Amino acid sequence: MARKSKKLSAAVNCWRRLPFRLATEQFAGRVNCDTDAVRFIIDAKLIKPLANPAKGAPMFFATVEVEELGKDVRWLEKVSKVIREKVKAKNEKRTKKGETS
Repeated sequence: MARKSKKLSAAVNCWRRLPFRLATEQFAGRVNCDTDAVRFIIDAKLIKPLANPAKGAPMFFATVEVEELGKDVRWLEKVSKVIREKVKAKNEKRTKKGETS
């Protein structure tokens, strides 16, 4: 019984450290990406911010959802692929623009 109690206590303490909602910067930190890349992840429909925020409004994400998605290797691979492709396209566009100038 004491063993189960310690396990439960550890789980509760873990949740105390994280807020129930993560701001964009916190989400980016959990996923280990730049805050600009969060938009790529949302556009790819890999995560949805809470409450459908208006354009330019602060975005928040459910900590529970982020933690669960973070355990899914396939989801992490999709996130990595989306970020890589978007950054590559952005860099190619910038390179082409520099060549024509």
